[in-house]
Amino acid sequence: MPLPGQHGDNGEVLAPILIDTTLAGRALRNVEIVRSRREPDTTPRPEEEPRVWVPILDGTERLGVLQASLPDLGELAERRVIHLASLLSLILAAKRSHSDSYARLVRVQPMTLSAEVLFNLLPPGTFANERVVVSAALEPAYEVGGDAYDYAIDGDTLHVSIFDAIGHDTSAGLTATIAMGACRNARIQRADLPTAGEEIDEAIAEQFTGRFAPASWPTSICAPAS
Repeated sequence: MPLPGQHGDNGEVLAPILIDTTLAGRALRNVEIVRSRREPDTTPRPEEEPRVWVPILDGTERLGVLQASLPDLGELAERRVIHLASLLSLILAAKRSHSDSYARLVRVQPMTLSAEVLFNLLPPGTFANERVVVSAALEPAYEVGGDAYDYAIDGDTLHVSIFDAIGHDTSAGLTATIAMGACRNARIQRADLPTAGEEIDEAIAEQFTGRFAPASWPTSICAPAS
């Protein structure tokens, strides 16, 4: 989706671009720089200048694509576009959580109240370093009930938690929220796994009667030493 106020070379309002079958979509999907092509030995008009699409990344999370039209698509120009995409990623990552305009832009339908609460608590859907990759998604994304996930790196240990509170209503979402908060609190205090599970159960029991989060047990994975 084009950002609000964006216009093309001729001043026209930009239309959405499909991820499939487009150069911009290929840059986003494959996380690679994609260059347009033109016939050799031709001098393009301004609106036909070579274009480059660069993925905008927050670590490994894909935020969007930067399109640039360049009269000279040389190595220096391309490197500058890559640096600009890196700068834009920092701005988007820092500001998007406070922007209703951004949230409205990236949604294709209204969210349920439970999904609205949970998605503000979830970590990014993808994380990677040189030793581990974590990727997660919730479906149906706009109608999440009590499903959630959490993860964190602590030295050589990756902590992963999956929550599945009973029900598909707002109460289920609130149950998962309590479970996630209790789990994070226990994890940061370096509680062992049985203790963390007990604290999750106690937190849910304090707030709700007859509610359960049967899959709300955290798991710790020790990353290899080399």
